[in-house]
Amino acid sequence: MARRTVTDQRSFQKPLLTADLTGKVIIITGANTGLGLESAKHFAKMNPLKIILTSRDEKKGNAALSKLIEETNFQRAEVWALDLNSFESVKQFADKTAQLERLDFLVANAGIGDSENYTVTEDGWQSAIQVNNLSQELLALLLLPKMLETANRFGVFVRLVVVSSGGHVRVKEYEPELLNATNIHETLSSKEYFDLPGKKSTYYTMTKLLNVLFARALSNRSSSSFIAVSLNPGFCFSELRRNMSPGQLEQTAIMDEEYGLTGEEGGSNIVYGVTAGHGNPKEEEKLRGQYIAWANVEEPSDFVMSEKGHAMENRVWDETVQILTKIDARVGEIIKEYLH
Repeated sequence: MARRTVTDQRSFQKPLLTADLTGKVIIITGANTGLGLESAKHFAKMNPLKIILTSRDEKKGNAALSKLIEETNFQRAEVWALDLNSFESVKQFADKTAQLERLDFLVANAGIGDSENYTVTEDGWQSAIQVNNLSQELLALLLLPKMLETANRFGVFVRLVVVSSGGHVRVKEYEPELLNATNIHETLSSKEYFDLPGKKSTYYTMTKLLNVLFARALSNRSSSSFIAVSLNPGFCFSELRRNMSPGQLEQTAIMDEEYGLTGEEGGSNIVYGVTAGHGNPKEEEKLRGQYIAWANVEEPSDFVMSEKGHAMENRVWDETVQILTKIDARVGEIIKEYLH
């Protein structure tokens, strides 16, 4: 099948898929703005039991909640504090989920797109690696017991949707440095790697490749009632650009004019990732570990599908488990108990 390009996205858009989410609980990270908030508006029209929006900024979170209520009249949404720049914040958020009766869907949507400035979190990791990858992966693994409890108790499938990007296909530009690295995550997080020629322009898409590899690796090790997918929401007008340089903004403005999607359209693609096949076990099973784009199951990059890509997928998984178990010992225990 010929792989579609970003310029195809308008002609391949499908009508928004709707579903009955009565009784279901959804968590959306980074939902105080952009695609996260837009997807929440769509979900609000499907009668879920609860939508939890995460935000690291209380004021912005409350403003998003007010906007959601105003536009949809949905009264069962809440804002929970979550700062993905802090592993401690992730752990506290995960602890709070113990109060939930159930958790059906986790949308790992939050991300930062700044590839011009090298910044380090309080935990010592380059910001994009921690926010786009390690923190969301820590959250997904810590919430796995609650999600599997939901699956077993209510006899349903539960789903993790990792929001990635079509840009992950650009892996060919920096494959050698990573394949030959002793530790992929530490290499990506280093100032030395960041400052290599050409890396700034591809840094964000590298984090999105890791999203795809993590979703595939987790899915390969999970039970039949847990579905993990990665998703390309399309090239959209988004708050992801708030940290871009003037040069990057000028370039994206040209692309927006040609074929950019609105936030509402990008949010609808996220909704497809959550609701496709919902309630039909055979259809849900087909989604296991898949990459979703254009409101369809698509093949990810040639690299992901290659032998080298599979080897990197396993390396990324092993490194992730090692890193996150040091951050929270529960990760290792959860993997032993719930994954294979």
